Amino acid sequence: MKPDPLLRRISPESILPIHESAVSARRVLTTTSLVSLSYFAICGGPFGSEQTISAGGPLLGITGLLVTPLVMSIPTALMTAELSTAFPASGGFVFWVLHAFGPFWASMVGYVSWVSGVIDNAIYPSLALASFIDVYGGLENKIALYLVKAAIALVLTIPNLLGLKLVGNAMAAGFIFIILPFIVLVIWAFVTADDWGALGELHRTEFVVDANGDVIGMTGDVDIDWSTLLQTLYWNYSGTISISVFGGEVKNPSQSYPRALLVSTMLIVLTYTFPLLASSAFNRPNWSTWEEGEFASIAKSIGGVTLLTWMMIATLVSNAGMFITEMCSDSYQLAGMAEIGLVPACFATRNQRFGTPHWAIAASFVFILILTTFDFDEILTMTNALSALHQICSYCSFIKLRYSHAETFRPFKVPGTVPFLVAMLVIPMALLLYITQDVFHTLFPALLVISVLLLGVVYAKWKKPTHGQLSRLNL
Repeated sequence: MKPDPLLRRISPESILPIHESAVSARRVLTTTSLVSLSYFAICGGPFGSEQTISAGGPLLGITGLLVTPLVMSIPTALMTAELSTAFPASGGFVFWVLHAFGPFWASMVGYVSWVSGVIDNAIYPSLALASFIDVYGGLENKIALYLVKAAIALVLTIPNLLGLKLVGNAMAAGFIFIILPFIVLVIWAFVTADDWGALGELHRTEFVVDANGDVIGMTGDVDIDWSTLLQTLYWNYSGTISISVFGGEVKNPSQSYPRALLVSTMLIVLTYTFPLLASSAFNRPNWSTWEEGEFASIAKSIGGVTLLTWMMIATLVSNAGMFITEMCSDSYQLAGMAEIGLVPACFATRNQRFGTPHWAIAASFVFILILTTFDFDEILTMTNALSALHQICSYCSFIKLRYSHAETFRPFKVPGTVPFLVAMLVIPMALLLYITQDVFHTLFPALLVISVLLLGVVYAKWKKPTHGQLSRLNL
């Protein structure tokens, strides 16, 4: 590819000296904080993983939860560790794409990622309210419902305004609170389980019901819901790249990123696998009926109202943690893009006391307030596709930078030649391409994705960094 004329005189390895004076004072994230942020960016608890079992059966679902990290999470984590230590600045993966393919693609990737993140984040106030309504009853007035969701979004936005160190510490505490009821659930379920044969079952064509009409199993031919299974697996393990946007805020990024990604990947695999393994062996309610949010029913079957209540509170904490972390990554990504002229400079402005990009946070918050008025059943089906698209570009940047910027110092480097790295990314790329094309099977989400991409092309063509901006940053 012909070098972009805006980048001809730019030295990527000189990014640190230029930024260090402005950034060093705000490097507040430790390895522990980065582990916590990574955990909530990707996982946030086992919630939402239940359909991996009901779509494929315990045998295929558990296998998928163990194999997906090997073929997608670990390669992505290795890539993120290498490039986050080579380019440790706010904006993360947007910087990678800028160096690899120039301002147009960097703008496109940043825009698509930000839109996807904000849409994703707008659902969490609704989920938190839905959990409350399930227990205590609903609100009939639509205006009242919206005001409550807006209030939840406002309360959960405030921690981001008070500093990244506070957010990191809060996520560490949130992780402990969420994982405790699942430790109890796993131990209790394993001790009382009496249907170990269910672990070898697959999803089939017909349900088997008892005299009371309750589903007790499946029969007939094997019938795997591949779309739901693969989409759910991807959704549960996606988000690794997003923590690269904190590169300018991490203490000793060359050590913190590799360690944090290793630890968080292991924690996430354990978080999904053991609760679903234990719940499948306990098998009440039957695994074939599980839907998103099923852990509440499973907890009630295992530990009664006490464990159910604990699980409901953990659900709220999980939703809050994922909202705060998503808001955090979206705003720091936007701030990083502003620093290199891909979005208006006001979004790079930092609060003098807390060092937070308050205008970037405000922009995300305003869009969330707008999006909470919509029904997300169909809109959310497009977020996986948008996420997959920007991840594909990040993979391509990783490969391109290995030979186009081979001289750039990498404190952590994935071993192997470029052909080896390409081979390592073949399966993740295939999964991402499947996720992307799957959205086009339904008209409305497909039109939304196309509209978002067209707007991105128009914006990227219009808003380009000037020679002066890029030269001043010396990227």
